[in-house]
Amino acid sequence: MNYLASALRAELLKLKRTLAVWLTLLVPAAVVMLFFINYARPGGGSLIPTYANAWLWMAQNALIMWSLIMLPLFVALQTALLSNLDHNAQAWKHLFALPVPRWSIYAAKLIVGVALIGVSMAALVAWIFIAGIGINALNPGIGFEQPFPFGKVLILIAGTYFASWFIIAIQTWIAMRWHSFVVAVGVGIVAVFVSLIVSQSSLWWLFPWSLPGNVENILYRWLAGEALVSPLNLAWRAIGLSIIGGIAAGILGGRQVVQRDVL
Repeated sequence: MNYLASALRAELLKLKRTLAVWLTLLVPAAVVMLFFINYARPGGGSLIPTYANAWLWMAQNALIMWSLIMLPLFVALQTALLSNLDHNAQAWKHLFALPVPRWSIYAAKLIVGVALIGVSMAALVAWIFIAGIGINALNPGIGFEQPFPFGKVLILIAGTYFASWFIIAIQTWIAMRWHSFVVAVGVGIVAVFVSLIVSQSSLWWLFPWSLPGNVENILYRWLAGEALVSPLNLAWRAIGLSIIGGIAAGILGGRQVVQRDVL
């Protein structure tokens, strides 16, 4: 574990003053800004159904856009940026010559990637809260004067986050296996388009990139009071699949990468 701790410290040092850190905070803000503009303008309250909790409605809509489109692209971009810190410096020979197990270097990359996506999810919650306060100040009386449903939003965020682990593990392997930044990002872009199609079918839970969006949608409908016994059970299974698949992909991808002579 000491080796892994050292590798993690090295990864965190390399992250300082990089684009990856800023993107973790700014990309969620860009998603929420779209809803802030819509709801803060005069008449924006008409976009929120009278039966819905305004906070939860905005959180769900922001998360749908985030989980279906932005999250897969963001994961691809972040994992590519993390790996390119060493690809561009041609540092793999040096890293793998150090007196530390190679697996610790790969594991550190994966853990930092998972952590960055987690921070971006937390930032999304913070931006939703800030946007709601701003909307209530500019366009009062449309529902944002109610208490922020932190518990329900946390369930939505947590479900979406854990449903993304499989994607993070796959994209980390791709980013470390291939030097080209275009390969990692290109896979993410193609996966988004395929996911938009697969998400409409009953087999969405078989495609890792469709898990976050469908899990989030099911959890929202459950929190909104809809009776969803079978879909809810499927959502929990999908989250379990993502976690187990992410761990398995991390182990298999790490084994394949560290056994190569030169990256």
